[in-house]
Amino acid sequence: RGGRFVVVLRTEAEKEQEEKKGARQELEEDSLFKGVFLEDAKSGRAKCPACQEKIPTGDKRVGVDTFRGGRFVVSWLHPSCFLKNTLFDYNKSGRGKCKVTKSDFIKGQLRLGYRNGMESYGYACIDGAAKFLPEILEADQEFRLEDVSGWGELSEADQSLIQSKLAPEVQQSGSKRHGGATEKDKGGKKKSRKQ
Repeated sequence: RGGRFVVVLRTEAEKEQEEKKGARQELEEDSLFKGVFLEDAKSGRAKCPACQEKIPTGDKRVGVDTFRGGRFVVSWLHPSCFLKNTLFDYNKSGRGKCKVTKSDFIKGQLRLGYRNGMESYGYACIDGAAKFLPEILEADQEFRLEDVSGWGELSEADQSLIQSKLAPEVQQSGSKRHGGATEKDKGGKKKSRKQ
C-alpha cells in the first residue's frame, strides 16, 4: 500500500511539474522576455546607460531585456543611442539563438547585434530584427541603416535584403523617410518638401 501511494504522489508531482513547465514556457513566449521594444517614457527617471542622460517623460525610449544579477531587467536607451550601438555581422560559430524568434543561428547567417545594457551583445536574425527595428528607425529620423557598424562589410545582396525587411519605408537611394521632412532630389542634394 505504501508503494502504491508513492507512485500516485510521483505521478501527481510529475503532472504538476509539467504544468509548471508549460506555464513557464507560455510566460517566456508572451511577455516575460520581450527582447527589444519601443515605448514612451513613463516617469522621466530612467537613465540611458550609453550617454548617462535621463530620458524625459513622454520621449520615446528603447527597452532592452538583459539578464543581470540572476534576473531579467530592462535597460532603457534613447533610440539614437540604441542605434549607435548596433552592428551587422555574420555568425562565425553556428552557436547561439535569435533573442526574438528563439531560432538557432546557422554558421555564416546574417544577424543584427545590439547592446544588452552596455556589457554584451544580444543578437537577432534579420526576421527577428524586423519585429522591432523599423519602429525604432522611425523614432530616430536622422539615423540610416548605412550608419550601422559592419554595413560596409556586407554583400550588396545582404544590404538589399536588410533594406527590404528592416526599413521598407526607407528607400536609401532616394533617402525618403516615411513621414520625414526631407528627400533627395536627383542631384543628391537634400531639399525641403515645402519647396
